[in-house]
Amino acid sequence: MKLMISDKKNTTIFVNLFHNLSKFSDSINIYFTDERLYIQGMDNSHCSMFEIQILADWFGSYECEESVTIGITSSVLYRVLNTHDENQNIFMECEKDGCNLNILFKNTKENQKSFPKEFEIPLMDIETELLHVPESEYEVTVKMPIKSFSTVVDQLSIFGDNMNVEITDEPLMNLSSNGHEGKMCVNMMSEKMDCVDEFIISTGVTISLQFSLKYIQLFTNFSKVNKDVMLKMSNGIPIEVFFDLDDSEGSFARFFLAPRIDD
Repeated sequence: MKLMISDKKNTTIFVNLFHNLSKFSDSINIYFTDERLYIQGMDNSHCSMFEIQILADWFGSYECEESVTIGITSSVLYRVLNTHDENQNIFMECEKDGCNLNILFKNTKENQKSFPKEFEIPLMDIETELLHVPESEYEVTVKMPIKSFSTVVDQLSIFGDNMNVEITDEPLMNLSSNGHEGKMCVNMMSEKMDCVDEFIISTGVTISLQFSLKYIQLFTNFSKVNKDVMLKMSNGIPIEVFFDLDDSEGSFARFFLAPRIDD
């Protein structure tokens, strides 16, 4: 397996992905095929799930004649990627039965003063099975700027541990939290829908769900992946928080969290 990332925007996305994955799981398997890079897993407490797919055409170059699976410490990979300097291309290489992931940062300009860097990261054997992720027909799909959603989520966390979601086809989308110190409620559909770019709901549907803000905040940390986020919801099933990876249709990062159930 060999790949290269030369686009500055994609480099930022790639580094941000692994920065935040390190907050989910200490170790991950990365699956390489001739068509894609794929990662799937759960957070350390097994309450939420993440899935990342990056197609071959997203990279500056991508070669993988045989499928390769590498197990790696996610925080170590992020710390390595974070040392790359602006205007450096990222090269990654690993043999099918290799013991290390080789990473190279190479300058794009001859007079560039950044130091080229080479790394070897030892690989791990991580026993895990890929889960089947069924495609669900959601009753509500909302697309909005991740900055707006992230700001509201952070403010809701001041007053409680959970985010209550109430959605109807009026249209109405209320997000609220409450605790000993007070309550906060935000109607995301107010102000002529300035906060919402897309709102799709099945006729007559009323959504009433509650989610742990701790995990929703983890999802919103992926703000550098895309300026927009898509929320997909139906009563009684996990919410899907979906980010397109720009410049490649079919490349994405998405996250699932089951709703809380009152005792």
